[in-house]
Parts: sequence; structure tokens; C-alpha cells
Amino acid sequence: MKELDARQKEESKKDPEEVRVSLSEPEARKMKHPDGGWAPSYNVQVSTEGKSRIVVAVGVTQEANDLQQLEPAMKSIEANTGKKIERLIADNGYASRSNVEAAEAKKVQLIAPWKDEQSREAGAIAANGLDRKYAPSAFHPALEGDALVCPAEKLLLPIKTKKHHGVPKTTYAASAEDCGQCQLKAACCGSKAAARQVEKVVESPAMRAYLERMKQPEIQELYKRRSEVAEFPHLWTKAIRGLKRFRVRGLVKVEKETIWMTLSYNIQQWMRLSTTLAA
Repeated sequence: MKELDARQKEESKKDPEEVRVSLSEPEARKMKHPDGGWAPSYNVQVSTEGKSRIVVAVGVTQEANDLQQLEPAMKSIEANTGKKIERLIADNGYASRSNVEAAEAKKVQLIAPWKDEQSREAGAIAANGLDRKYAPSAFHPALEGDALVCPAEKLLLPIKTKKHHGVPKTTYAASAEDCGQCQLKAACCGSKAAARQVEKVVESPAMRAYLERMKQPEIQELYKRRSEVAEFPHLWTKAIRGLKRFRVRGLVKVEKETIWMTLSYNIQQWMRLSTTLAA
């Protein structure tokens, strides 16, 4: 009941009746699994050194989302190894502006695929009843001046810049006259707006450098190694050792079981490396 009360306060926007807590494992959280099912679970974070495949940090969290786990992982890696991270490769579940900024602040080269703009704007397009052809990504910077060019080759001028969720965004607006005469108005502006407005994020230097880096062929090739290295400890734990479920309950005990599984994995990797070096 204490856990249920805490969960209801955490998820205050939800109907209290929709918040559920497992009777047998109240500290776990319902998470989606690769088979499409949902079950009380913990999110295990594993950081692997690229050359040796030794796990250098693990963490267990109740958060299903990985976005908040990059900074704790970086701290754990450096604390455990006593070395500064130079490059960190992660999947797109860790790609966020805040993580890019955090990595840049520590002088860490972050390599993680950024979701394309079309994927990120799909929800807003559906909510405003607009045609996908006229999503914000279809509006490109003008060759001269601070303006955007719409699909009908008309200009949208900046009218304001403000922060939204801590991210600065500039709003660009077309003239009512241009939109009023445009054959694309219904699909581009919707049924209510007299003229089209588009918001664009004002990217920081760190974000611009990161986005340019992720376009480089050598970086894309390097990212392809991620699954081979990062997923192997999971394969060893689940498929080879058959440890698909925790044998204990409660966050503290789950953390301890995770550490024991990791130590067992690392010992086997140490044996492999020792044999290779001896040969």
C-alpha cells in the first residue's frame, strides 16, 4: 500500500485507479518486453569495454526509459575503472539533447543514432490534423537571412524565440495573405489557422557538432560494432546461462544478483583473455 501511494503521487496525471502495483514484487515496474508482453520488471544497465568485452559498470533502475541512465553510467564507468571515458557508443534510446550536452561537458564523444525529425514530429502532426507532407521538416532555411521556405516557396519569418522544456525554439510565421491564396492551405495550415507557423529548435554548438558527427561514414561504421559488443553480455546471461528471470525480489537484492551475474561473466571473459594472451 505504501508503494501504491508513492506510485500514485509519481504519476499524478493518471487516474489513481489506473496505477497498479504487483503484490508479489511491489518495487518492480511494469515494462514492455521484446515479445510484446508486459510484466513487472527492472531495467538493467550494462556498460562494456569495447576491446576486451569486460563489463565495467552495471546498474539497476525502476525506470523503463533509458534516457536518464546515460549520466549515471558514465559516472560508474569512471569510478570503477579510474579512467576518463573518451568515446561512448549507445543505442538511440540514450539519444537526447540533455545527454549530448552532458557528454560534451565531460569531453566524451557520444555516438548514438538521432531519431530523424520526421519521427519526432509525427505526434504533433497528427494532433493538429496536418498532412505529413507539410510537417516542420518540410520547411527549409532560406539561402539568405533568418527565414524558412515553405513547400510553396513562400517565406516564414521569425516572430519569437522562447524556451520549451528547457530547449530554445524559434517560431516562424507565414503571412496570412500568402497562406490565404495558397492551394495547399487546408493540408498545410489545418482548418483553424489563418497562416502557418513552424517551431524550430535552436541547436547548441554541442548538438550541431554531434549531428554532423553522426552523418560521417566512419562513425556510422563504428556504430555497427555496438550490438556485437554491447549485446553479448545479455546473450551470455539470458541465452547461454539461461538467467531470464531474477531469482530474488526487491530492488536491493536484484542489484546484488545483477552484480553476481556480471562477476561470473567477467571471470569467463578473463579466462578467455588469459588463454588468448598465453597462446
